[in-house]
Amino acid sequence: MDRIMEILRAGPPILADKTLTGGGLLMVAIVVLATAIFLLIFAHHEKNWFKHYLAIAVGVFIFEIFTSPMWINNHLGEFGYAYQDVSWVLTLGWSTLMLSIVFAVDYVWGHLHAWKRFLGYIAGMSVFGFLAEMLVMNLGLRSYSPEIAQAISGLYFVNTPVDALYYIPVFSALVLGLYKYWTLIIDNRAVVPMRGGWGRRFALTAIAVFLFEFMIEPMVINTNFPAWSYIFHDISILLTFGWTALVWFSIYVVEALWPNFDLKEKFFLYLGVIGIFALPFETYLLTAGYRIYEGTSAGDAFSGIFLPLLHTPIEVAMAIPLYFALVLGFIGAWDIMLVNPLIRRQKTL
Repeated sequence: MDRIMEILRAGPPILADKTLTGGGLLMVAIVVLATAIFLLIFAHHEKNWFKHYLAIAVGVFIFEIFTSPMWINNHLGEFGYAYQDVSWVLTLGWSTLMLSIVFAVDYVWGHLHAWKRFLGYIAGMSVFGFLAEMLVMNLGLRSYSPEIAQAISGLYFVNTPVDALYYIPVFSALVLGLYKYWTLIIDNRAVVPMRGGWGRRFALTAIAVFLFEFMIEPMVINTNFPAWSYIFHDISILLTFGWTALVWFSIYVVEALWPNFDLKEKFFLYLGVIGIFALPFETYLLTAGYRIYEGTSAGDAFSGIFLPLLHTPIEVAMAIPLYFALVLGFIGAWDIMLVNPLIRRQKTL
């Protein structure tokens, strides 16, 4: 309750200072140069290089859009922003770093199972992602919302919160899951249709849902759940189970009704079926007082436009497909990596 009151007293969101500084100009130069060099190398080895890069950049951008109230990106110039304080410079920077690590791991350890290489990607991002966060912090380009400032431990290494060491792997796991799923589609890879494995998929769904809830926990207040159900700050195991069951059921419906559809068709069917259930469920949580956005940086950034009939903020409705796209990508990628014999030992997923 004390934490909730502090968030409610935090006030309106802090707007980014878009004045271009020397640090911002240096960051633009580093990102553009690094991206150009990497793409020249990558294009020499990957015929679908542009689609691969676009896939991971879309994943990064989805995550940045969804979590934009949590971070404040400053001093990248008026030209350096794509939406509010979401910067295309940082989107390119994270995309290039992430795909560089994927390329390096696959090139050196391509003989390993796909899931082992995926863990290698996360390990690489944990190290180099923290260094990247250290760079933007020390160039004065990054600050945090009141909720994040309150939630972090207060421990710093070279002016960078050590909490980034567990936020970056979570962020990377979700984005890379979506990317790896879509590389199957981009490269037109054959995947043997899977039967059964619903216990495994439920476990993967629970992991994906918890990872995302862990990341966005400061953006929304989950309240009025039984005290015993809270497992981390205000993340309730009951709500996690509810979202997990909804996603798992939606996947089951699609696999039961359209088992022979391809991966791309199924992905959008998953999103459609989930949306049918997720929007009313989220609306119920809001109206019943189980979830609160008012007083958080996310809530203060809402436009005030509501969906007809449901009276749900338009931003919440738009966020649902973004949220579940990352969750579904993670589930689908891991499901295929773990069991599909045509995929698990190939050099790319």
